[in-house]
Amino acid sequence: MAAKNYGADTDDGYRIDDPSPEAIAVLIAELHPADNTFVIIRPDGGSPSWCALVSLIGDDLYEIEYREGGERSITTYADPDEVLDDVLQWLDARSDDTSSPAPHRSVPSQGVPDLDL
Repeated sequence: MAAKNYGADTDDGYRIDDPSPEAIAVLIAELHPADNTFVIIRPDGGSPSWCALVSLIGDDLYEIEYREGGERSITTYADPDEVLDDVLQWLDARSDDTSSPAPHRSVPSQGVPDLDL
């Protein structure tokens, strides 16, 4: 399920093709509760096999939802640096054709609606 080409799309309509780690850091830092509450990272193509969705769900509270092969995992953090580290590690496992991604830990989260991807 590795992807060499993927993009990041934000709630406010901004898109970056093949974002660098620095670009992903900026996208996470620019999340705002008024008009830019999430960024979704997924492979290019019609039916992506995985995605990572970072949402700002409260004052200084971030939720990461990972989806892959019918599996769904949710993790929450208060520190944007921890969000970035987690997302980059997860993406790194999907860009390496030589390794199989390991299951990701999941932390239950309440009150966030399902997304239709």
